[in-house]
Amino acid sequence: MCEKNVQNIDLNDHFFTITSPTGTGKTISGLYTAFSIRNKLFKNTGNIFRIIYTLPFTTIVDQNYDTGRNILETCSGFKNNDERYIIKHHHLSILSGKIDDEELSTDEVLMLTEDWDSEIIFTTFVQLFSALAGYKNKNLKKYYRIINSIVILDEIQAIDIAKWPQIRYLMNYYAKKFNIYFILMSATLPELVNNSIELVGIIKKDLRN
Repeated sequence: MCEKNVQNIDLNDHFFTITSPTGTGKTISGLYTAFSIRNKLFKNTGNIFRIIYTLPFTTIVDQNYDTGRNILETCSGFKNNDERYIIKHHHLSILSGKIDDEELSTDEVLMLTEDWDSEIIFTTFVQLFSALAGYKNKNLKKYYRIINSIVILDEIQAIDIAKWPQIRYLMNYYAKKFNIYFILMSATLPELVNNSIELVGIIKKDLRN
């Protein structure tokens, strides 16, 4: 169902949802959707959109990052340039990587990681929304990387309901201003955004107003 619906995505829509029980492959479905949107956008605009995969906790960031790496390891050139393909960014990340088959120093990896200088970033909600709404230098270093990106928010129900109005505002603002596409995923998806397109079931109605 998801694969079929993804093929019919309208790029004028910027919010998509995947509602599916735990253990049914949401990680792979989310990445498949993101890559499909990215390919459509490249064909239409010539721009390469960065994929930012976010989660509420560092433990599941690590787990989903490993899934992403396993997928990308089939790509030619990945083994010698893994940092160009994929990085993991949270406060417990182990800093290592290589480009052109050369191991990078800790400072080099730190710069690439904190700048989100990669095709795919696995990170936390905290890192994402600190970049969207933060003011410190470490937040602003990756700010411009968010332009023309596809953002996956997995386990979105973990966000405190008290913060929904601010989160909703930020997502709507950046979708229009920075041309960002959002994919929200959960087994119990909250009504966080309006007019989102459900890729596993029906089109969701606007229940915000």
